[in-house]
Amino acid sequence: MHIKQIKEALRRSLRLFRKYFKTARCGRNRRLQRQDEASEREIETVGSGDRVSAAQTKEGIPEDLVRRFRTWIDHVLSEEPVLRGIPQELLEELKEKSDHQDLVGLENRHDLYSMWSAITAVTQEVKLQGRTFKRLADKIDTFSGLDRSIDSALRAHAEALGEAKKIAEQARKVSEDHEEALVRHAEVRGRRQILNVLLDVRERLTRGLEPARESLAKMEEGGSSGWLSRTFRRQDAGAVHTRDVLNALINGYALSLDRIDEAMQEFGVREIICKGLPFDPRAMRAVDVQETGDVPEGVVLEVYRTGYMLDDEVLWPAQVKVARAVGTGTK
Repeated sequence: MHIKQIKEALRRSLRLFRKYFKTARCGRNRRLQRQDEASEREIETVGSGDRVSAAQTKEGIPEDLVRRFRTWIDHVLSEEPVLRGIPQELLEELKEKSDHQDLVGLENRHDLYSMWSAITAVTQEVKLQGRTFKRLADKIDTFSGLDRSIDSALRAHAEALGEAKKIAEQARKVSEDHEEALVRHAEVRGRRQILNVLLDVRERLTRGLEPARESLAKMEEGGSSGWLSRTFRRQDAGAVHTRDVLNALINGYALSLDRIDEAMQEFGVREIICKGLPFDPRAMRAVDVQETGDVPEGVVLEVYRTGYMLDDEVLWPAQVKVARAVGTGTK
C-alpha cells in the first residue's frame, strides 16, 4: 500500500515538474537573452576586472531555476493532503531530512539535469520495487491455501492414525480369539486322545473280565461235592488255586474299570444306553441284524461295543445288533 502511494506522489510530482518546465523554458530563454544583453552592457561599463554574480551568469541560471522550482513545488505540494497509510514516524523523518537539506548550501545541490536524473532513477527504482513486490505477492498467493492443505493433511493423518489403531485393535482381538480357539482346540484334541486311550483300555479290560467271570461261573457250577470230587481230591486243590487266581483277576479288572469310570466322569464322558431302545443312527452303528417277531423292528437287541458321549458330542459310536421284522429281508 505504501509503495502505491509513493508511486502516485512521484507521478504527480513529475506532472507538475513537466508543466512548470514547459512554462519556465520560454521565460528562461527570454531572461537569458535580457541577462546577456545586461551583462554585455555591464562588462563594457565596469571593465574586465569586475566580478559578475554567479546567479546572473549562464552557469548560475540552472541552479536558480532549480531553486525556484523547488520553492514552487513545495508551495504546490503543501496544499496536497498527506497520503494515507504512511506512518507518522516516517513523515517526521522525511521532514527532518528535508529541513536538514534546506540548510545545506547551494554548492551541495545539483542542477536541473541531476534532479531530473534522480527523479528518473527513483521512478525506475519504484517500478523495480513494484515488480518485486508483485512477484512476491504472486509467490505468497501460491501459499494462500497452504494452511488449508496442512489442515487437510493433519485431519487425514489423524483419520489414518485412528483407522490404524482400530485395525490394530481388531487384529489384536482376532489374534487373541485365534489363540484362544487354538488353545481350546488343542485342549479338546488332547482330551479326546486321552479319552480314546482310556476307552480302548476299558474295552480291553471289559473283554478280559467277561471270560474270567464265565470261567469262574463254570467252576462254581461244577461244585466241589459229588463222587467226582471225592475221587479226584488231588485235582480239587488245583481247582481251588485256579478259582483264587480267577477271583484275583476279576477283582483287578473291576478295580481298574472303576478307576477308569471315575476318570471318564471327571472328563464329562457318559455311556450311551442302547439295549432295548430304538436304533439311533447318530450314536449307533448297526453291525448285525436279526429277524424276530418278539420285539418291534429297529430295536437294539444286543450291544457289541459300548458307545460313549462327550458332552453333546459322540465320542465312540456304539456297535449294536438291530431287530428286523420277519420276512422283510435276509440277514
